[in-house]
Amino acid sequence: MKIIISSCGPYHSLHPAKIFQKDGNLVKYITGVPKNYIENHQEFPNKKFLSLKVPFLIGYICIKFRLLLGDNLYSKILRYSHNSFSKALAKNIKLPFDFFIGSSSYCSEALFKAKKLNPKCITIVDHGSLNEEFELEQKIIEEKKFGFKITGNSLHEWLINKENKEHQYADYIVLPSYLAKKNIY
Repeated sequence: MKIIISSCGPYHSLHPAKIFQKDGNLVKYITGVPKNYIENHQEFPNKKFLSLKVPFLIGYICIKFRLLLGDNLYSKILRYSHNSFSKALAKNIKLPFDFFIGSSSYCSEALFKAKKLNPKCITIVDHGSLNEEFELEQKIIEEKKFGFKITGNSLHEWLINKENKEHQYADYIVLPSYLAKKNIY
């Protein structure tokens, strides 16, 4: 079993990547975080670790300066970060592999490329949160009830569309809870 796993940040993918490496199944771990910032990074041989730093850095800076940028510019820069990571990820997928695991909203081009390179591979999208549309519905309820300002990824229609496209194309979707599974569509 040969596995490529990816995530712009290490939050959902680092532990599985370490397990796949330990078991001898990891082909490549692709992330945006530079290797020396990854906890116990020496566990990954250089040939099995790739950092796509620029898209990660753009997204990181964008998030840090969100209030200064304003909602419109923030959304545009964030979209650029997501799309450029996904495109760079697709360029760096190479055979052999049997499984491709990508983080939701960061892997659409890579999902297509994985299936093109290996039509028999199993593609998995790791969606580490609630469905964005369901989350927005809940935020609207809270806004009306408590007067909170709605923020977060569920406001970005481009992100919702991208995630829905990935979910439809992937063979499997990994979800963090029963609530997330219950409300995926």
